[in-house]
Amino acid sequence: MKRYLTLALCAVACLAAHALKYEYRFSDTPLSAALTKISRDHPELHLSFIYDELDNYRTSAHIDTDNGLEAVRRLTTHIPVRVSQSRSGVYVEAMQRGVYRYTGRAVGDGGDGVAHATVMVLAPKDSTVLTYSFTDAAGRFSIPCDVRKVILKLSSVGYLTAYRNVSRFNVGDVEMTLAPVELGDITVKIERARMEADKTVFLPGKREKNASHGGADLLLAMGLPTIRVNPVGNAITTNLGEEVATFIDFLPADRKELAAMRPQDVKRVEVYEYPADPRFNGARHVVNFIMVKYEYGGYTKGDASQDIPEPSGNFNLHSKFSYKKMTYDVSAGYFYEIDDHSRTDARQDYRFPEGDVSWLMTDTDRHYRHDTEYATLRAVYSDSRSVVSNTVGYQGNHSRFRNATDNIDPS
Repeated sequence: MKRYLTLALCAVACLAAHALKYEYRFSDTPLSAALTKISRDHPELHLSFIYDELDNYRTSAHIDTDNGLEAVRRLTTHIPVRVSQSRSGVYVEAMQRGVYRYTGRAVGDGGDGVAHATVMVLAPKDSTVLTYSFTDAAGRFSIPCDVRKVILKLSSVGYLTAYRNVSRFNVGDVEMTLAPVELGDITVKIERARMEADKTVFLPGKREKNASHGGADLLLAMGLPTIRVNPVGNAITTNLGEEVATFIDFLPADRKELAAMRPQDVKRVEVYEYPADPRFNGARHVVNFIMVKYEYGGYTKGDASQDIPEPSGNFNLHSKFSYKKMTYDVSAGYFYEIDDHSRTDARQDYRFPEGDVSWLMTDTDRHYRHDTEYATLRAVYSDSRSVVSNTVGYQGNHSRFRNATDNIDPS
């Protein structure tokens, strides 16, 4: 009997030792209240946050984990907050701030809330995106903003996009009408965007991929709420004009690499604000393209442009090949521009009582040509634990300029 009691006690001790440290079930609980409970139960986390900034957000998270940071991140899924950790503790802060706060609810035809709908706040003058958020599981939204009169744009897969001119902070219910859908042998993905603890993830559609020729084109076609792409030059910035660093599978990517990228291989686009991940090299704003991984194979892509009125041309070729854990990228390109001015002659006659004076002016030919060529080879080794990238390249620039002095001949 004593032996059985000892075995039972050992079993209970083992179960207690393996019990999860963070087990919580929240149901439509204010985020600040949920964080307060976790902070009281686990003071060793040193959890810090501003109560008033988070009180308008609600959570229905179910948490089962032994990691404190992971518990807080699961608590804040689909809520626009940032979670970070330092030696002094865990910090939770709102990603959006403003003097005012617009609150309301997106509802469907039956009066039920539309969950995870995208809510964009637009400027009335030019429809510029000021800020954005997502509705919670009950369709509610709460968005801080510094502008008093705005336009709300609500969109969700399966619903027609709804607009509402707003001049008061309590918006109330915004009705969204179901979009007519012809049923067929199709698969519908309900979630096209989701907000996680440290990033916002967007899933490009087939139409957007097929309409794009590179990474910048894909961002422009997707119309991300916090990212702006200049169609002339493909410069990528935030809505406030701040520079955005671009990465492909967590490796830095310049404009040439984005142009050579195959949009059909993009699985998702991740947008980060002040990321703590060291792979982003301290960049404040980041767009990271997650690509399809090839076990064997690849593709070759080329593009060319030629301007005739003012002679210039841009020609590029990119090839990508993968074999198991190795990926090889080869790129080459050539750019040139020519500026020519032809010779012109002019004559001016001046009449004076003493006699006539003529000026002969000659503008000589001007010729300018600039050539640039480049070639790069990159080899990337990647597995589940590490990524090693090596790049070797060449770039040449050549300029030729000829211009004779203007001649003026008085006679």
